[in-house]
Amino acid sequence: MSIVSNSIINADAEARYLSPGELDQIKAFATGGQRRLRVAQILSEGRERIVKQAGSALFQRRPDVVSPGGNAYGDEMTATCLR
Repeated sequence: MSIVSNSIINADAEARYLSPGELDQIKAFATGGQRRLRVAQILSEGRERIVKQAGSALFQRRPDVVSPGGNAYGDEMTATCLR
């Protein structure tokens, strides 16, 4: 849940207005929106590389997962595991 939702839900549950601190947190959250969008864009653009690297690291640490009898044995199961 976002800082905005949390602040509103908490204030509503306590039947009060948002505090100055909560308003400052919401303001900071709103002004950081462009940065969050850029991070999301970078992650989205690199998703294939990120998944491939993470899968390689996982399977190096846990080779039993891709060995016969493992949950990711075979190409189809490996692809399913990575999804």
